[in-house]
Amino acid sequence: MIAPLPHTASASIATTRSWSKIKVENIRNQSRLVECESQSPVKILNPNPVGHCAQIILSSYGGGNVQNDHWGLKMDFGPDIHCYVGSQASAKAYRMEPGLSSSQHIESSLGSGAVVAVLPDVFIPQAESHFSQEQHWNLDSEASLVLLDWHSLGRSDAGEKYAFRQYQSKIRILRNGRPLFLDAYSMRPQGQNYSGINFGIAPLGEFCIYACLVIALPAVKTNQNQEKVGISNSAKIYQEIEKLVLQMASTLSSTELRNNSGLPKIKRDLVVGCSQVEKGLFVIRALAKNVSAMLPLFNTLKELNQLILGCDPWERKF
Repeated sequence: MIAPLPHTASASIATTRSWSKIKVENIRNQSRLVECESQSPVKILNPNPVGHCAQIILSSYGGGNVQNDHWGLKMDFGPDIHCYVGSQASAKAYRMEPGLSSSQHIESSLGSGAVVAVLPDVFIPQAESHFSQEQHWNLDSEASLVLLDWHSLGRSDAGEKYAFRQYQSKIRILRNGRPLFLDAYSMRPQGQNYSGINFGIAPLGEFCIYACLVIALPAVKTNQNQEKVGISNSAKIYQEIEKLVLQMASTLSSTELRNNSGLPKIKRDLVVGCSQVEKGLFVIRALAKNVSAMLPLFNTLKELNQLILGCDPWERKF
């Protein structure tokens, strides 16, 4: 079942958490990693920049989280930087003994004019795993963030689905201390009978991938003293982003009704919903039957990377 995430999810392990740190600054109009401290199990890679955009690749020793792995990452992005944060491969939560768990906690701040795209590979909670995460982002009024958070329901290619004990997530985004976005949920499939899955019985129905994409752009003032939104004070770029996102949602979202049931029947392997919460804040949610089905969304993200970062760090990957 899906339930609200408890507020005290990580309180009991906060004192035993190991913290890694990174700091990115603008050096002569080039975004560069200037500080890096990596604590096991986290491994931080810093490939060559793509243009003026810094690259941070997160990895881990062993490729995932084992029981009693409780780690944190503090990221400080200075003013006027451009940075892509990705992952080396899909992170995993491995099998754990009953009563034991693993967790991650990310705290990040973005300075004025900072543009950050966080686009990791899909997270895979394997059978008998118990994993929780919290992400806290604090944005300056002129900062921009693209954040993708997505996970599968297990090793679906091997026929594993809903075999993990618990997965819970909490993402909080603030702008100058003002709450901008909060997303929290907990999935506890063990003990539920999801055999013969069909839409409406299991939490994600026939799908195996859940993704949440948040695009937070800054508000700026025009000459008419009206509030507009854009990257680097460019309302034109904002309009292009808005058009791209809404067009994507219109193109990829499609449902039809089952006869005599009233339940939605999905015609596609990918279904996307998009909400423009306020000017400059888009929330996009997607359900996919597999990672390959996410490719149309990835193609849109590649275009967004070009608009927002001025380059496409995914060019080497997809």
